[in-house]
Amino acid sequence: MIDHAAWHREAINPVSASFVGLVVFFALTGGRVLHPGYVDWLIGQDPIMVDRAMHYLGWEFFRHSPVLQFPLGANPTYGSEISSSIVFTDSIPLLALLLKPFEGILPEPFQYSGFWILTSFCLQAVFAWKILFAIGNDRILALTGCVFFALAPPALWRLTAHYALFAQWVLLAGLYLYVRRSFSGPSWYLLLAVTALIHAYLLFMVAGLFVADLLQRRWLGQTSTARTITVFATGTALTVLVMWGVGYFMVGAGVDIGGFGYYRMNLLAPIDPDSDWSILLRDQRQGPGDYGGFSYLGLGMLGLMSVGLYETLKSRGLEWNARRLTPLVLLSLCLYLFAISNHIAIGDNEIVAYGIPVPV
Repeated sequence: MIDHAAWHREAINPVSASFVGLVVFFALTGGRVLHPGYVDWLIGQDPIMVDRAMHYLGWEFFRHSPVLQFPLGANPTYGSEISSSIVFTDSIPLLALLLKPFEGILPEPFQYSGFWILTSFCLQAVFAWKILFAIGNDRILALTGCVFFALAPPALWRLTAHYALFAQWVLLAGLYLYVRRSFSGPSWYLLLAVTALIHAYLLFMVAGLFVADLLQRRWLGQTSTARTITVFATGTALTVLVMWGVGYFMVGAGVDIGGFGYYRMNLLAPIDPDSDWSILLRDQRQGPGDYGGFSYLGLGMLGLMSVGLYETLKSRGLEWNARRLTPLVLLSLCLYLFAISNHIAIGDNEIVAYGIPVPV
């Protein structure tokens, strides 16, 4: 027999959380960016606007390419020397592929970045609510907490230009799958596939959460070794198949790659408000490539994190949850080491540099 009251509660809380995202969206953008024919905010000459224009023009060229082609994300008219896939213009392939069959009835011009920003705000709040409720089992506190996730500076900072990377809700979705009581392989398959259709950087992190969750579930005895291997192999195969189909592998070996070590996370990044994000903390000095990322959580969140860590250690919560925390802590450490790169800097001073083998 269906418990209608329980169903209503479960439905109304995510709706309330999405309303939080909706309010934040209109408060910060005014809502004009939702108009599909309004593209002036995406085109300009300064460096930030150039990135926006690249994302928008990638879609405009892609919409006029053949619907039936392989890879599905191929963008052959996007310049004779630089044409490859819609993936490499950061044009959010997920929406580009969904809208392309309707190219004949879509107006000119047409942009979906505004809709994507709104959707990301709402999903950021929804998955934050799910995580907080799964951990604390308190609906009011979870709803209050999701406001802070919707206003998280590292996500809002991406609103300057990188709208695919604004979809940090996929990371929250991965964390939710990690903290929920039951394991769901199909949910991971869906999240990996969707993230692959958004951005490779986010996919790298979600894939790490996927592996960490598998290790956690095996350690807790929730899955067998055989099932763990099967789920890992299935998730990997499906993700690679999606990447292949959308055109990740259209770029050959002749393309130059680089940036690792120049683009990096400065050790001062967690307390660096980058001049605009704090009235109390001072802007910290940076190296030449440190501008490409942003990790400041806000002074209030940093203080709350310190209190939370103290209370957890005081209550010996880390010991009680060691099996659940260890894979996530190890993943976070690995991603942190990757982020600071092999050229480790504090402010504008590089303190450690080490070589990396060429094959790596």
